[in-house]
Amino acid sequence: MKDILFTRWMHWKKHWVGMLFWLALPIIGTILISSLLQSAEKEAKVPIGIVTEDNTPLAEVLLKEIGTERTLQVQHLQKEKALHLLEIHKLDSVFVINKGFEEQIRAGNRDQLISGYHSDLSFAYSPVKEMIISLVQQETSRSKAAYTVKRLSDSAKTRQHWTWDAIVKTSKQVQKEENLFLSTFSYLPSASGIESNDSVMLDVWAIWALWNLLITFMLSDWLIKEKENDVFLRFSFIRFSYPGYLINNAILYFVLQTCFNFAAVFIFHLVMQSNFSFTIFPSLFAFQILLSSGAFLLALLFKNSYLFYSIAIAITLLLSVAGGAIIPLDNLIGKYPWIPLVNPLYDFLHGTINYHLPAICILVIVSWYYLQQRTQVDQK
Repeated sequence: MKDILFTRWMHWKKHWVGMLFWLALPIIGTILISSLLQSAEKEAKVPIGIVTEDNTPLAEVLLKEIGTERTLQVQHLQKEKALHLLEIHKLDSVFVINKGFEEQIRAGNRDQLISGYHSDLSFAYSPVKEMIISLVQQETSRSKAAYTVKRLSDSAKTRQHWTWDAIVKTSKQVQKEENLFLSTFSYLPSASGIESNDSVMLDVWAIWALWNLLITFMLSDWLIKEKENDVFLRFSFIRFSYPGYLINNAILYFVLQTCFNFAAVFIFHLVMQSNFSFTIFPSLFAFQILLSSGAFLLALLFKNSYLFYSIAIAITLLLSVAGGAIIPLDNLIGKYPWIPLVNPLYDFLHGTINYHLPAICILVIVSWYYLQQRTQVDQK
């Protein structure tokens, strides 16, 4: 192992700038892309139209809460003008607060309170609709709770008489003080998200995973280049075998990338204020084992570097769409539970460890090693 480390170090010394660039690229690329996305989110606003057919205090409260959403550009319009702007795609969507809104809320009804309109080009209609629905449901739930409290107060015949308005006002005060409810709308989660087994990890780690996947492929081209130079012919005169040489070099690259991966945790925490947790280190370690072993096996199949690069880029693009990093796969996994077992990104992005794929890759490498060793013995 010392001899292999020395020979690889001699090679790295001549290309240390390029080597350092490729190793640091997942970190640099993730920070740049995340910063650009966050800047775009802050500057971009979704134009929506709000039509008010019920000029009551509760409707005004709803309008005020919608207007405080920083990602929305709210325009208060007449219905005809709002629908016209929607037809010519000046508005993403239009929402109408129907007449009798406050009356229905006080009665605890949730149906036909808000009407929504959208066009074929409306891209944010669904998340905006869900946000408004959550605000309306908050009011209807508060109203039902107020009637329940009032009924209990009346049945208990207490000295203090609670009115509907007094109960609602008190509940709002408690909500404000205790921060019981929070509704936000954004294009992507912020860098201070939460790692859990049920939700996708930070988008920063999704971006990093795709970068690391691509760079692991790119760094594995050393194996193809050495096959092109017929390096294996020299191993007839060297004390260690050619398969052992390849595996030991692959381990060196794996250790080097793992060190940079662990450094990424601290860098993202300092630069992007991402949550720091020691539980991410086992996931990073297992994820890198999968990537390095998979890239090693793929590189063994190629003799041309450019064809290898093309396939590597294609795999990265495919997994960026179908791997759960960009498009959530939760609904699809409900129908096909086997997807996480074959998806190299899913478990990492959900903060869990996939033992199956790394184990399979390592088993294939071990089998290949012993097969090559046996072939060399037979040839001698």
